[in-house]
Amino acid sequence: MEPPAAPTLLSTDTLWHLASPITARLEAPASGPSALRLAQMLHPTPAVGGVPAAAAAEAIADLEGDLRDYFAGCVGWVDGSGDGVFAITIRAAVIDGARLRLFAGAGIVAGSDPELEVLETGAKLGTMMRVTGLA
Repeated sequence: MEPPAAPTLLSTDTLWHLASPITARLEAPASGPSALRLAQMLHPTPAVGGVPAAAAAEAIADLEGDLRDYFAGCVGWVDGSGDGVFAITIRAAVIDGARLRLFAGAGIVAGSDPELEVLETGAKLGTMMRVTGLA
């Protein structure tokens, strides 16, 4: 596995993100875990689940209940050999008939400024609204 020494900056049209791409080559791919199993082992990542993982999961459950709904997950593919590629999903849209629900969040840490987090979440939702033609 080749984890990065430190996160890198990833730019989008509206925001900067910290990214940590991980590349791995399995020694015995035929008898080892598939790309899907590795993705399951890594999820939720600190980007959506926080650190330390157990304490963060408990705090999220206490504070949010089931509010995250479709907000955080991963998407990707696996072929018949178990090879694949996955990425973290940190925004989502659910269409149910004429109803559209958009999901976005902010990475709240000890030094977060609540007003700036609201602006950041608004920017993320703005991107989703433009994509759906609602902006």
